[in-house]
Amino acid sequence: MTATTIGPPLGPIISGFASTIDWRLTFWIGLALLVLGLPALITLPETYVPVIRHRLKQKARKAERASQAEKASRDDPDMPALTKTETLSGNIQVIFARPFTMMVREPVVLFSSLYMALVYSILYLFFQAYPIIFQGVYDMEPGFVGLAFLPVLGGSAAALAVFMWFSAYHAAALRRGASWTRQDEYRRLPLACIGGPALSLSLFWLGWSSRA
Repeated sequence: MTATTIGPPLGPIISGFASTIDWRLTFWIGLALLVLGLPALITLPETYVPVIRHRLKQKARKAERASQAEKASRDDPDMPALTKTETLSGNIQVIFARPFTMMVREPVVLFSSLYMALVYSILYLFFQAYPIIFQGVYDMEPGFVGLAFLPVLGGSAAALAVFMWFSAYHAAALRRGASWTRQDEYRRLPLACIGGPALSLSLFWLGWSSRA
């Protein structure tokens, strides 16, 4: 989550100064970032444990099917071999159907998704108000308007520090056998109780800043 909030504040800082030099420079910077990030996207290994396990199971299942198909083809030459299309179509159905299935069957997923959609829509509208406030009210240059996004980076770093501290605290309490750690929702709910009011407070703060 912290990584997703770093890009939007950095973009206006870079583009605000780059656009004053040459309008093409903004696109060259974006292209350079793409070139720098592409090798990492291609070469970095998968580290997500469920995905690794799923791939290992797929390899084992594929090897088992291949051996069975080879044995069956020896016994019956007219028997068609298993194709990859069946597995691919099954994977596509699972990938596209799973989010909708979870939203229908799990109310917590549905309401969490609706809340996150509301939060992100407000957040990006919040970012769109920066030029209106800091250029229209305070007459700042575009580059300096971008610097107004720096507190968002600071807030993201502070939120990450609080999250890491609470995760360590929760893990220590879990090892001690604290009763509240047995409820899964308490892994994230205390942080949500802080983040929800903080979002409303930040919107009020920005609205107050828009007064000339």
